[in-house]
Amino acid sequence: MGIKVKTGVVRMNYCHFFKPHAPKGSDQEKFSGRFFVPKTDKETVQRIQAAMKEEIKDKWGKNAPSNMWMPFKDGDDPGQLPNNVEAGTEPYEGHYYFNAKSDTAPGVVDENRQGIIDPSEVNWGDFGRVSVSVYAYDNVSKGIGIGLNNVQWLYKGEPLGSRTRAEDEFNDDFKAPEMADFLA
Repeated sequence: MGIKVKTGVVRMNYCHFFKPHAPKGSDQEKFSGRFFVPKTDKETVQRIQAAMKEEIKDKWGKNAPSNMWMPFKDGDDPGQLPNNVEAGTEPYEGHYYFNAKSDTAPGVVDENRQGIIDPSEVNWGDFGRVSVSVYAYDNVSKGIGIGLNNVQWLYKGEPLGSRTRAEDEFNDDFKAPEMADFLA
């Protein structure tokens, strides 16, 4: 179902690849992620946009609804940012972004295509590639959706969100007292 697209290198956020997650306000758990495509990656941008156009053409022809949901958002357009994100903030600035989800767990491999089974190896802010399916839907609402197929983790990135890495948190000159002195 839909048109399969493999991305170039994207930054990953909200990585729920190993255990399904229900977003706020929903009781439907899905495997999911948010992916940031650099605007300089013109090939990936073109592939996703072409897949969306093809799905619209196949589903509605020239009668495409004007108010349909479009999932591929411009991170530099304040009108396309999530409510809690200010314009010009990382990782949105200079990127397009999209959410992808699935009822079934995606395959997750490393740069050598070896399976990753430890969820702690893939973190918000890391970089990788994804395989997704772009599809049109026409049920209660109309639009384009993006299904999550598989993930290839490539390398660590700076963490996104408010959580600090333990390695950075305790990178100071603190010297622990001897246990006997501590207990005295």
